[in-house]
Amino acid sequence: TGEHILLAEDEDDLRDLISFYLTEKGYDVVAVKDGYEALAYLEDATKKVHHLITDIVMPRLDGAKLAGLVREVYP
Repeated sequence: TGEHILLAEDEDDLRDLISFYLTEKGYDVVAVKDGYEALAYLEDATKKVHHLITDIVMPRLDGAKLAGLVREVYP
């Protein structure tokens, strides 16, 4: 599809599984382990992120707060 997905998931096995599945479906996936890593990636991203997939319950910065912060940068 050529679309770029940012995946934030703190559980390693689940993050790997989701990333593998989406890559097999043709998506370009960047997988990070928490909300702060997602924000750091977005600050330095050279590609447009088309979609954010996030776990809701994560340590340090939960998915709902992450989505709100991302929405401010990418309305």
